[in-house]
Amino acid sequence: QTQSQESTNAMGMGPTQTTAQTLFITNGPPLSVDLLRGDYYLFPCETTGHTIPPTIEWQADGKKVDSSIDNAYNILSNGSLLFWARDSSLSGLLSCAALSNDGPAVADATSSQCTLTVAALDNKFRNSPASVTVAYGQQIQLNCTIGSTPSATITWLRNGASLDAESLPNITITSVGITSYLRIPSAQFSDDAATWQCRAINPNYPLLRVASDVAVVTVRGGPIFTLRPSIPAVLHSGTTLSLDCRADGRPRPAILWTRPPLHTVISANTSRLVVTEGNLRLTNVMASDAGQWSCMARNSFGSSSVIFKVSVQSPSDVAAITRPPTDQDVAIGASLILHCTATGQPGPNGDLAEGLCQHRAYQAGHPVAAANRHADGAECSER
Repeated sequence: QTQSQESTNAMGMGPTQTTAQTLFITNGPPLSVDLLRGDYYLFPCETTGHTIPPTIEWQADGKKVDSSIDNAYNILSNGSLLFWARDSSLSGLLSCAALSNDGPAVADATSSQCTLTVAALDNKFRNSPASVTVAYGQQIQLNCTIGSTPSATITWLRNGASLDAESLPNITITSVGITSYLRIPSAQFSDDAATWQCRAINPNYPLLRVASDVAVVTVRGGPIFTLRPSIPAVLHSGTTLSLDCRADGRPRPAILWTRPPLHTVISANTSRLVVTEGNLRLTNVMASDAGQWSCMARNSFGSSSVIFKVSVQSPSDVAAITRPPTDQDVAIGASLILHCTATGQPGPNGDLAEGLCQHRAYQAGHPVAAANRHADGAECSER
């Protein structure tokens, strides 16, 4: 394209017509290019609007490229730039300029800037998570660092599987620069005693990935019960008692069964009693089995016990009324005393209120009043 302008000649004899040309870069570098470290790329810089071909220069981050100094840049005879993505430090802004050789009448031209990214990922983590031993309930913090262009996406693996944040909501993961931090506020035996590892992926080239060294987190602590024995309120003689008891801890605790108050460990099996770790099975329950039993969990950090009471009821202990009240004829307004005696183990309480017997008065087969001993003198005894 040309621009016309009028000027006055030196003799003042009227206007003359002069023409000024402008260089145009018709095919320059693209707006952005993502390369993998080691790749080659040809950047064009084609021009029009000149008589004599212009001189082509290239700039990287505003500085002139000198291919005789830096072998990553090779300017070809037609002005194109053959770029070698030697390393990620060459990422930046790249542009070409066409410098006119037609004299001052032809203006220079500069291309738009190209955002150049050389994707790279360190071959190994600069800092891998470190193995650690902590006490139960103590805070755990792991971190890993890796260099990457652009910044790597870092994920965490637990026991070789990608971390599921929803199933482990107490874990917090944050990133600061090129470092990722994993924080567990209170270490647990089952969830946190595991192997932990970082994995980094270059977002521009997902095949660029690397894993960190594996860290082993060990959680130590005394026993904590995870299952306590469930005891029936009353066992009938001749039935079977089966109890389960579980505890977690590191080292893994041993489960022991004892009889308070001496807490002698029950270890030998008998024809009626079978003891395995975490389970006690007692067949043909009898009165002598009543009393306190205990499940104890113990490891090198300490012990913890659950004490429970077993009540055994024999057929002779079933509640029974041995002296029922007898029929009586009384005058209206007269006092009435009824006697009622019952036996059983544990002591029967039927309609007892604070150890006293309550009764109902009936007239023509229908209840007409409710009273206790304090109201009308009715008595009840138990043994």
